[in-house]
Amino acid sequence: ENASGNVYNLIFNNSPLANLYIRKYDEMTGAPLSGAVFRVWASSGKDTRVTTDEQGFAHIAQLKADTYFVQEIEAPTGYTKNEEVFTVKLEDGQTRTANVPNKKPGGLAVRKTTSATGEALAGAEFKLTAIDGKVVGTQKTDKEGYVRWGNIEPGWYVLTETKAPNGYTINSTPMNVEVKDFNATEIEWPNAPMATITVVKKDRDTNLPLADATFEVRTANNELVATLRTDSSGSATTKQLPQGRYKIKETVAPTGYVLSSEEQEVELKDTPESVEFMNVAKQNILIQKVDGISKKPLAGAQFEVKDVNGRVLEICETDASGVAATKSLEPASYTVVERKAPDGYVLDNAPHEIKVEDGSQAVVTVENFSKAVIQIYKVDSTSGDPLQDAEFEVRDSSGNIIEHITTDKTGWAHTQTLPDGKYIVVETKAPTGYSIDPTEHKVDLGRGEKTILRLTNTPSTALHISKVDKETRTGLAGAD
Repeated sequence: ENASGNVYNLIFNNSPLANLYIRKYDEMTGAPLSGAVFRVWASSGKDTRVTTDEQGFAHIAQLKADTYFVQEIEAPTGYTKNEEVFTVKLEDGQTRTANVPNKKPGGLAVRKTTSATGEALAGAEFKLTAIDGKVVGTQKTDKEGYVRWGNIEPGWYVLTETKAPNGYTINSTPMNVEVKDFNATEIEWPNAPMATITVVKKDRDTNLPLADATFEVRTANNELVATLRTDSSGSATTKQLPQGRYKIKETVAPTGYVLSSEEQEVELKDTPESVEFMNVAKQNILIQKVDGISKKPLAGAQFEVKDVNGRVLEICETDASGVAATKSLEPASYTVVERKAPDGYVLDNAPHEIKVEDGSQAVVTVENFSKAVIQIYKVDSTSGDPLQDAEFEVRDSSGNIIEHITTDKTGWAHTQTLPDGKYIVVETKAPTGYSIDPTEHKVDLGRGEKTILRLTNTPSTALHISKVDKETRTGLAGAD
């Protein structure tokens, strides 16, 4: 009632809430099943989990009108999970029951895992065979690591892994499995991850990597599983190997090195292993060839090794690591002379003296420098435009002509690669319409240098005389 004496009636309508029951039962006997876990969610997004009691029921009260979905996420012990998603529509005040039977028991589930972490593994293949040898089927594990056989007769079966997941060791030992009436049998089948063994080969004294060493990798039972050869980095790696103990032994030493008698053992688990072998060089000479500026190793350089009488004992060539090793030599003095430079480099023909002594490694390092070039850029002296077809003569310091070069449409010309030294560049023909430049351009070319001459030409000039009649201004021929 308000101040004016009026009376108002307020009516509030409430919608009664709904109830949802989930009934879980054995599909063959109708017996209630406890311990089943369900996920229940509404179309509006609410999500709940419930578990059936001893009477096989789970109850969710005070639900708003909506469409609900029921999914079994964990089956009762000894039963196979029902994969169906049930839909229940509830109206205000309504009570409804979702009846969820179990699929017929009597099945086999195999879960494939990694022995390292227990995580599921996809891609393993299993074959199930009856005790009389009849093949029931072959399946591959899914992303959850499972293969399943349902509705199979009770009795004994043989389960065999026929293919392991990539990177894992196959467990091919057959397993006898009993499948009973009204029971879902689940087996976990772990696999051990494979791993690799890397062998690293180095020079004992210089610690340089050594290529072309050969190793055998054997099991504890002396079964050969890998033959490895080290590359230019001094390393070699096996394929994926099963876990276990392995023996590694060198069978061929790099050229110029003593074969190692050492045998190393490795216990391979689920992570890669590495072993290092050191080689002792024979009484020889190691020649290291490097770029004179960057110090990078250079392959393809050839050397002569001479004795004190100048007799050539050996010719050797550097490998990918820039190293050449002579054969075994008697303790004495020797001379190393380069006879062929790597491609694109200037030959170093200076003799390098080296002494071989007992108990020490003789090493000589020889530097090479890249060949140099002369580049010419020819332009108009007035406009700066590039000029084509200017011809040049390149002479050495003695005046010998070593090359003729001509500018292209961009105004550029360049020599072939040249040894360092003094050179003279002279223009022998100017582009059409231009005066020749008679200047002798001197170039002092250093090791690995590129010298650019920026040269100009001046357009040619001419005098034109016209003879005409004084009165008529008509042109007259024949005047000298």
